Amino acid sequence: MTEMQSPRSCLAILLAAGEGTRMRSQRPKVLHEVGGRSLLGHALSALSTAGADRIVVVVGPDRPEVGLAAQALLPSVEIAVQAERKGTAHAVLAAREALAAGYDDVVVAFADTPLVRPETFTALRGALAGGAKVVALGFEARDPTGYGRLVVCESGLEAIVEHKDATEAQRAITLCNAGLMALDGREALALLGAIGNSNAQGEFYLPDAVAVARARGLATATVLAPESEVQGVNDRIQLAAAEAEFQRGKRRAVMAAGATLTAPDTVFFSHDTQVGRDVTIEPHVVFGPGVSLADGAVIHAFSHLARRQRGALRAPAARRQARREGQGREFRGDQGRRDRGGRQGQPPHLYRRCHGWRRRQYRGGNDHLQLRRILQVSHHHRRGCLRGLEFLAGRPRDDRCGRDRGFRLGRDGGCRRRCPGAWPGAPDRQGGLGKELPRSRPSAQGSCQKALKNHHLRKPAFIVRHLE
Repeated sequence: MTEMQSPRSCLAILLAAGEGTRMRSQRPKVLHEVGGRSLLGHALSALSTAGADRIVVVVGPDRPEVGLAAQALLPSVEIAVQAERKGTAHAVLAAREALAAGYDDVVVAFADTPLVRPETFTALRGALAGGAKVVALGFEARDPTGYGRLVVCESGLEAIVEHKDATEAQRAITLCNAGLMALDGREALALLGAIGNSNAQGEFYLPDAVAVARARGLATATVLAPESEVQGVNDRIQLAAAEAEFQRGKRRAVMAAGATLTAPDTVFFSHDTQVGRDVTIEPHVVFGPGVSLADGAVIHAFSHLARRQRGALRAPAARRQARREGQGREFRGDQGRRDRGGRQGQPPHLYRRCHGWRRRQYRGGNDHLQLRRILQVSHHHRRGCLRGLEFLAGRPRDDRCGRDRGFRLGRDGGCRRRCPGAWPGAPDRQGGLGKELPRSRPSAQGSCQKALKNHHLRKPAFIVRHLE
């Protein structure tokens, strides 16, 4: 995404010091992922794209991995440590050195709100350029219960009132506080230093900067954003909701760019998925990081595409096969099959025994073999299926192989030798399978042709093999 340029300098302070106890995870909350990218990564990307000249990430004293992850994502980022967790205003003051540098705009963001767009940060800075000294980001809530209310008057934003402290009239307000804020760089340190902790928790809250600014006669303003954009992540349920919202937005963007999604709700993208025009994506497709689709590509159902990484896992029942089609590349995923070595494009052959499924790979003449339907002719006894027969189309293996216990039929349907593996009680000659099958017997030839027709075998030459 192209970086947004502005003549005003900007300092971005990203708060990532929360403990995240409701996530019930050993991993820091801001390192959980949405769309294949951490919450921290989403926030850093948006701030960088919005044109921030300097970014400071505030972390807790017991979470050094958050700082390391931030510097790995953006090497120019600076780390500040909030030694004691005494509220959001106290966390912003952890970057006091950067605040004293005298930037035009100071944007305060939260690492647990991953869906905020760069355009929203640009709108906050635009309000500062218009003369406001404090700008709060708000949204119209469907259910405002629990959110702080933005009390707006003709002269701008009058106050931010917490839900528990609001009157009945104020609780009827649906304009709520999203938490993000922008401050004039020349007034930021003075405003933050004047915030007190006269509350039940004894903490310093960033929304109190609005009351401090109003008391000093400074202009305040509000910028609105959609509720879906500013939703925060505090537990696994909200993490899933953020993932769902990200996927909805990504699907709309992909389809608006000229791609066809047969069943959009079953397609899942990564944050960096690139999709060209006239691309067709069938149902149940998952994109991992690092995938780009050329114009005209076709992605078949039940595919999982990702750049190969160490430690990455693939679905055991999925197979990916790529072939060139015009300017694009087509990927085909077939449920229930998987390539396991061999030549490229070499299909695996499955056969069934009475105790379950097995997989067999042919190693001779693979260029003309295709996966065929499997017919199991069973001899039933008290203990169930004792034996079966496997029908595979294509050129048979060498007769000299001692493991080929069965007989080979030529293209004329005649039997070339007797079946040494016949067993007592096997199907009779009416089914085409008996102890002896003479080469010139018409009934045998007719039964073979009938088997070919019924089981959709493309070639009349096939193998009948007894399964132990």
